[in-house]
Amino acid sequence: MQTSAMTSSTTSEPILNEAFIKAFVEAIGGFAWNNDFYEFCNVLQFNSEHSYALEKWQQFQALNKALGQFDVQSLHKLVEARRQQIKQ
Repeated sequence: MQTSAMTSSTTSEPILNEAFIKAFVEAIGGFAWNNDFYEFCNVLQFNSEHSYALEKWQQFQALNKALGQFDVQSLHKLVEARRQQIKQ
């Protein structure tokens, strides 16, 4: 059974619900808190000596900081608004 990237395989409920968004934000934050640049590079298979890796690390840190500026409900509202736009 083929499913949309935005719904679960068993229901029409969006998988990008508040629980998923919360888990995503917490996972990004947890990884950022518990790991350093070298583990980041290891996970993503970046060469830590390459400037691209440092650029991506800085972008990841900015992503984590930006996600922390929003509560889960607000992020969910934004995701849902875009999902509704796509439906139209």
